[in-house]
Parts: sequence; C-alpha cells; structure tokens
Amino acid sequence: VGLTPQAISVLGGFRPQGRNVASAVKVVETALAFQEAGCFAVVLECVPAPVAAAATAAL
Repeated sequence: VGLTPQAISVLGGFRPQGRNVASAVKVVETALAFQEAGCFAVVLECVPAPVAAAATAAL
C-alpha cells in the first residue's frame, strides 16, 4: 500500500502517497480492505510515518 510501481502511469511518476488528508485516508482504507479480504500482512511503502502509524493502529 502506498507507492506501487505498477500504478506509476496512473500516479504520474514515483510520488509518495498519503501526503494530504484525502490520500492518507485512501491509504488507511486500502489497508483495511486488504485485511477484510483476508490478507495477513500489509507493506506500507513510501508513506509518511504518521499515515503508516494510523494504518497500523486501524488494523
């Protein structure tokens, strides 16, 4: 969750995710969706520490 190389063309390049409120909420919601789908681990890549902490706390 966060910077995913397969989405570079959609994102417009290698850019950190979760730097504004809407993007941060999307990171947390995506992590929660993966958990609900049965994932036992989520990798948070290139997201600000507070966003990673919020996602971790939500899981």
